[in-house]
Amino acid sequence: MAAVLNKIMSFAEEPALLAEPKHMKLLPVFIPDTKAYTVNVTNPRKIGEKNAYVAYTVKTTNHSDKSYHEVDRRYSDFDWLCEHLKIAHPSCVVPQIPEKTISGNFEEGLMAFRARELTRFLQRVLCHPVMGEDEAVQTFISANEADFTARRNRKEGSQGFLNTLKQKAASLTAGGSKVEGDPEPWFSEKADDILKREVALTQMVQGVQKMINQYQTMIKKYTAHIASLREFMQILSPGALNTAMSNEVNALEQAKEYLEDMVCQLTVTVNGNLLDYIHELQAINAVLERRAPLVRTFLSTKSSSESSPSPEVQAKYSEAQLALDTFSNAARADIQQICELRNADMQRFFEVFGKFYSEFYDLLGKEWNKALGKSASSGPVVTAAAISESDSAF
Repeated sequence: MAAVLNKIMSFAEEPALLAEPKHMKLLPVFIPDTKAYTVNVTNPRKIGEKNAYVAYTVKTTNHSDKSYHEVDRRYSDFDWLCEHLKIAHPSCVVPQIPEKTISGNFEEGLMAFRARELTRFLQRVLCHPVMGEDEAVQTFISANEADFTARRNRKEGSQGFLNTLKQKAASLTAGGSKVEGDPEPWFSEKADDILKREVALTQMVQGVQKMINQYQTMIKKYTAHIASLREFMQILSPGALNTAMSNEVNALEQAKEYLEDMVCQLTVTVNGNLLDYIHELQAINAVLERRAPLVRTFLSTKSSSESSPSPEVQAKYSEAQLALDTFSNAARADIQQICELRNADMQRFFEVFGKFYSEFYDLLGKEWNKALGKSASSGPVVTAAAISESDSAF
């Protein structure tokens, strides 16, 4: 993911504006349906000075038994939970958490971003039929600090064959997610599909970042032009020219605020959703990578069983086949469900954002119509092309 973010940020002129929009509602970032729980990670704050860390308040309501829990957790606790789930449930698509950073951990913008992403992580975990019932997850959202620390420090016990399967699947080995001769082509096809989607989404994110840069450039132009007009107005006597310039200043100031809203929307909502989709594809690919060692073991024992039909070799082949089938069945079901949910959500998201874009230009048009002394009826009289053309004159 770091490589993707580096590509994206290479297009950025400066950090995007992240304030809440003043005039247009911030569209929802994808959140899975958590009918059983409501969870929020809030109040990110710096704790301590010498060995400082960021603490978050995790608020969870269980709708089935009406219980409510509020606990404090730090980033390393989320990191531990994420790694625990990958080992305990290797065939599940474990959602990602925000990546670790070397510096800037206490910047307000980063802490707010992490709180939002950690909320999304817990929502996905809790709405999952397997991970949501995991004992460590329930301890994470409800236990006091002492009990949670004891659970975190506890070593996992041996569970025989299932534990061996988990350990094998959790060890990511070189060779990627595709294995030559995979008995189930569906997984190889899914790996190819995920790669194509990730490339396409990365290109979309880069395109959106270019739009953000362009809008930021427009904001700078508007700011400079407003300052020039105000300076010139100071030497003018009251009259028609002064009034016309004042109207233009008001329209420019309002348009600048709309552009700032658009930058916020593109950064938080559009790229937020697209990057989240990339994260999810990477989580699916991680499942495919955890499956790959089981495929190799199965193929190896199958070859041995064909050349040496001894009971010991046949037993290893049967065990490898059972391990692969168990993992594959669970993984396929999880991956298919997530892909179906994501496709439906992304369709809804782009439809909603299309309406937002229409509203954005409608508001811009009305402001310029006001400045021209005209009545803005339904829809913008000043088009996006006209606005763009006027910008080039500044």
